[in-house]
Amino acid sequence: MLAEVKPELTGIIGKLGHLPEKQQLAFNDISEIAHLMKRVTEKHYAAAPVEKIVEDRINELLDLLLLAQSLQDEPWIADVRKRLEQVAKHSVSTNDLA
Repeated sequence: MLAEVKPELTGIIGKLGHLPEKQQLAFNDISEIAHLMKRVTEKHYAAAPVEKIVEDRINELLDLLLLAQSLQDEPWIADVRKRLEQVAKHSVSTNDLA
Protein backbone atom coordinates (compact mmCIF):
# COMPACT_ATOMS: atom_id res chain seq x y z
CA MET A 1 0.00 0.00 0.00
CA LEU A 2 1.27 3.49 -0.75
CA ALA A 3 2.14 5.34 2.43
CA GLU A 4 0.32 8.41 1.07
CA VAL A 5 -3.09 6.70 1.07
CA LYS A 6 -2.80 4.93 4.41
CA PRO A 7 -4.00 7.91 6.53
CA GLU A 8 -7.09 8.37 4.36
CA LEU A 9 -7.88 4.66 4.40
CA THR A 10 -7.48 4.32 8.16
CA GLY A 11 -9.55 7.49 8.63
CA ILE A 12 -12.40 6.03 6.59
CA ILE A 13 -12.27 2.76 8.51
CA GLY A 14 -12.32 4.69 11.79
CA LYS A 15 -15.39 6.68 10.74
CA LEU A 16 -17.30 3.51 9.88
CA GLY A 17 -17.30 2.36 13.50
CA HIS A 18 -17.12 -1.11 15.00
CA LEU A 19 -20.12 -2.64 13.23
CA PRO A 20 -20.62 -0.72 9.99
CA GLU A 21 -23.52 -1.41 7.68
CA LYS A 22 -22.63 -3.00 4.36
CA GLN A 23 -21.86 -0.27 1.83
CA GLN A 24 -19.67 0.53 -1.13
CA LEU A 25 -17.15 3.33 -1.04
CA ALA A 26 -15.14 4.44 -4.04
CA PHE A 27 -11.72 5.17 -2.55
CA ASN A 28 -10.82 7.35 -5.53
CA ASP A 29 -13.65 9.69 -4.45
CA ILE A 30 -11.92 10.12 -1.09
CA SER A 31 -8.20 10.01 -1.83
CA GLU A 32 -6.71 12.27 -4.48
CA ILE A 33 -3.77 9.90 -4.90
CA ALA A 34 -6.18 7.06 -5.70
CA HIS A 35 -8.10 9.44 -7.97
CA LEU A 36 -4.93 10.26 -9.91
CA MET A 37 -3.93 6.59 -10.10
CA LYS A 38 -7.35 5.76 -11.59
CA ARG A 39 -7.13 8.67 -14.01
CA VAL A 40 -3.86 7.32 -15.41
CA THR A 41 -5.79 4.27 -16.60
CA GLU A 42 -8.47 6.29 -18.41
CA LYS A 43 -8.39 6.26 -22.22
CA HIS A 44 -8.40 10.07 -22.37
CA TYR A 45 -5.08 10.19 -20.50
CA ALA A 46 -3.49 7.05 -21.99
CA ALA A 47 -0.58 8.89 -23.61
CA ALA A 48 -0.44 11.85 -21.23
CA PRO A 49 2.53 12.38 -18.94
CA VAL A 50 1.82 12.17 -15.22
CA GLU A 51 2.61 15.88 -14.87
CA LYS A 52 -0.24 16.72 -17.26
CA ILE A 53 -2.68 14.53 -15.34
CA VAL A 54 -1.70 16.16 -12.05
CA GLU A 55 -1.87 19.65 -13.56
CA ASP A 56 -5.36 19.01 -14.96
CA ARG A 57 -6.59 17.73 -11.61
CA ILE A 58 -5.13 20.70 -9.74
CA ASN A 59 -6.91 23.03 -12.16
CA GLU A 60 -10.19 21.15 -11.63
CA LEU A 61 -9.79 21.38 -7.86
CA LEU A 62 -9.00 25.10 -8.02
CA ASP A 63 -12.15 25.65 -10.10
CA LEU A 64 -14.15 23.69 -7.52
CA LEU A 65 -12.59 25.74 -4.73
CA LEU A 66 -13.66 28.98 -6.40
CA LEU A 67 -17.19 27.65 -6.81
CA ALA A 68 -17.36 26.42 -3.21
CA GLN A 69 -16.07 29.79 -1.97
CA SER A 70 -18.61 31.68 -4.07
CA LEU A 71 -21.36 29.56 -2.48
CA GLN A 72 -19.78 29.98 0.97
CA ASP A 73 -20.01 26.21 1.44
CA GLU A 74 -17.50 25.70 4.26
CA PRO A 75 -17.57 21.86 4.32
CA TRP A 76 -17.00 21.77 0.55
CA ILE A 77 -14.21 24.36 0.81
CA ALA A 78 -12.51 22.25 3.50
CA ASP A 79 -12.85 19.09 1.38
CA VAL A 80 -11.35 20.71 -1.72
CA ARG A 81 -8.50 22.20 0.31
CA LYS A 82 -7.78 18.76 1.79
CA ARG A 83 -7.68 17.30 -1.71
CA LEU A 84 -5.30 20.01 -2.90
CA GLU A 85 -3.05 19.32 0.09
CA GLN A 86 -2.98 15.61 -0.79
CA VAL A 87 -1.90 16.36 -4.35
CA ALA A 88 0.64 18.96 -3.26
CA LYS A 89 2.17 16.65 -0.65
CA HIS A 90 2.54 13.83 -3.16
CA SER A 91 3.84 16.14 -5.91
CA VAL A 92 6.53 17.53 -3.59
CA SER A 93 7.69 14.05 -2.52
CA THR A 94 7.79 12.93 -6.17
CA ASN A 95 9.79 15.99 -7.21
CA ASP A 96 12.24 15.43 -4.37
CA LEU A 97 13.10 12.01 -5.82
CA ALA A 98 14.05 13.40 -9.22
